[in-house]
Amino acid sequence: MKKLLFILFLFQLSVVIAQGQWQKISCGLYNNTFVNAIAKHNASIFAACWAFPGRVYRSDNFGVHWDTTSSSIQYAQSLYSFNSKLFVGGENPADVFYSTNNGVDWIRTNFNKLVNCFTNNGAILFAGCNSYGVWYSTNSGINWNVTSLSSYKISSLAVNNYIVYASSDSVNMFNKGGIFFSTNNGTSWNSIFGYSTNSLTATGNFIFAGCGNNRGVFYTSNNGQNWNQTSLNNETIMSLCSDSALICAGTSNGKIFISTDYGQNWTQTFIVGNKNIGTRILSLMKDGNYIYAGVEDLGIYLSSNNGLSWTTYLNENDFVESIYKYDNLYYTGISCGAYISSNNGSTFFQTLSTNTTISDFSGASNNIYCSSRDPDSGYVFVSTNYGFNWQKMSTINYPLASILIDNPYQYIGCMYSGGLWRSTNFGLNWSQTSLGSYYIYGIEKIANKIIAGTTGHGIMISTNNGYNWYQSSLNNITIWSLSTNGTILFAGTTQGVYYSTNLGENWIQSSLNTNNIYAIHASGPYVLIGNIYGTGFSQDFGNTWIDCSQNISGKYVRTVFISNDYVYAGTYGEGLWRRPLSELVGIQNISTEIPSGFSLSQNYPNPFNPVTKIKFELPSGFPLGAYGNDNVVLKVFDITGREVVTLVNEQLAPGTYSVDWNASGFSSGVYLYKLSARNFSETKRMVLIK
Repeated sequence: MKKLLFILFLFQLSVVIAQGQWQKISCGLYNNTFVNAIAKHNASIFAACWAFPGRVYRSDNFGVHWDTTSSSIQYAQSLYSFNSKLFVGGENPADVFYSTNNGVDWIRTNFNKLVNCFTNNGAILFAGCNSYGVWYSTNSGINWNVTSLSSYKISSLAVNNYIVYASSDSVNMFNKGGIFFSTNNGTSWNSIFGYSTNSLTATGNFIFAGCGNNRGVFYTSNNGQNWNQTSLNNETIMSLCSDSALICAGTSNGKIFISTDYGQNWTQTFIVGNKNIGTRILSLMKDGNYIYAGVEDLGIYLSSNNGLSWTTYLNENDFVESIYKYDNLYYTGISCGAYISSNNGSTFFQTLSTNTTISDFSGASNNIYCSSRDPDSGYVFVSTNYGFNWQKMSTINYPLASILIDNPYQYIGCMYSGGLWRSTNFGLNWSQTSLGSYYIYGIEKIANKIIAGTTGHGIMISTNNGYNWYQSSLNNITIWSLSTNGTILFAGTTQGVYYSTNLGENWIQSSLNTNNIYAIHASGPYVLIGNIYGTGFSQDFGNTWIDCSQNISGKYVRTVFISNDYVYAGTYGEGLWRRPLSELVGIQNISTEIPSGFSLSQNYPNPFNPVTKIKFELPSGFPLGAYGNDNVVLKVFDITGREVVTLVNEQLAPGTYSVDWNASGFSSGVYLYKLSARNFSETKRMVLIK
């Protein structure tokens, strides 16, 4: 018993010991980031970001994924492409940098000012500064000179008909903001518009001004002599972009409006579904049919149809609450919406933007349902086209934790003693079942039974579609998660993993018998779990377990999933991860006996073609619980000593293990395999004959 507890204790103490095994599914950007500017340079899209981590990012695939550039500016504010150079202005340091190789390297100009915006009039480059007005350069940013407009905070610049326009959003007793224009490249300026202005854009003979204080969008068609307010007249406009007759406007409260007739009529096509109601649309950029929107705290949203619809991709630090698969599509729910993947989970894009956390999914008859929660209530959404569009069906006065669709019945599990509710009309109306005062974290269907996991009361069972409930043998315990592989039920509890082989009536505690197991998913013989320490995996129906956390060790895993060739882990504030299932099933713990020492056995069969088994033993006291960051490494080399494959590189508990090597991709010959663990090392020979 002491040995078993020690093994489980080691599971809690896992650390990052093997990089690259779990791969993050992310667009590369972060939440809590202000995307202040977006620009196209050559064939790439660039984004200037503040907050964490503030810098310049580049996308080479239309915004699906972003990589950070080498810019030493930590808080990037502005971007501009000019004369084969990409310019970035920012703070820390407050200066202008430029790159001539698509952001690989950056050169500092020593301008030493925070630049909010750029534009050019022919060969002259202009910079709008935070407190020092408008400056210009005649040699592509090498040297800078101040114009006569030298004491304003400049929010935006634009050029139309060779006239330079500068806007200011300053509002104080000395400066009320507005718009200025210069017909002589900044030698002199005239004030032509008196409202605080955040953004300018020019198209055709029109100049559009996005104003503060809920004044909306104004325009001029006579070089600024007269200004007219458009029908978009009651919003604070933070950003604008244009292309011919199409004008796009982003507001201070997370809305995007589109006009296709030079601002005469406007249609709202987007609103941020986020808990932060004041989320601003900080930047907009149009490129062909694509429009990119920089959203405060949420990264970048994009439209591929001129702004009619919008989506975004998973960020690096999203709070992932749920994962689900229906047909060949994958779904994941985060703290502000639902995402979908049609490429086996390689990328996820948003199809439901909401200000609630998507807690669970369930599908039937080609319809997908999801449950959600905010602090005081819950919502049920339904999609009739596999999750590409959603409709809110109903509101419940409790936050929702789980959902199960078993037509003609639908079930939802509530938090805060809201109990379990049932619908018989596809989610339009709900009634509370007799399981009405419980906290329901999980709902499963097996045979003719509905299984409910509760807090403090264990597993409850109904055999008549939720009308009546009775207690299983697993009682007086909190059930955090439920899963079934069709014949066996698994429960993640406050005391590890339990399983039932008789439809939930009786339960057996597995060898993983400590710690809260917040997430569990079973598929065939495989079981994957998640908790605050990372992930664990069993390939024998939960009889034996290995720690498979590796580089997500220590992350709070809220949801897990097994499907096709991958396992998935959704974390709390660390995004969504996946790794190949083959990395886990190749290692088998074949004995619960604890060996007395290290050993490496001769492979069997030997010679072999093309698969062979290698067995090794790890003794008591191993691995890192008492000795530090020890991991087991099993590698194969050719006869010259060149490494050809790594079979094992991770933390393993004491025990006897077997791993397969499939050498179908290698030529006949003599190979060496070497086991290294702590201060133990042994090498043996094997022969591949084809």
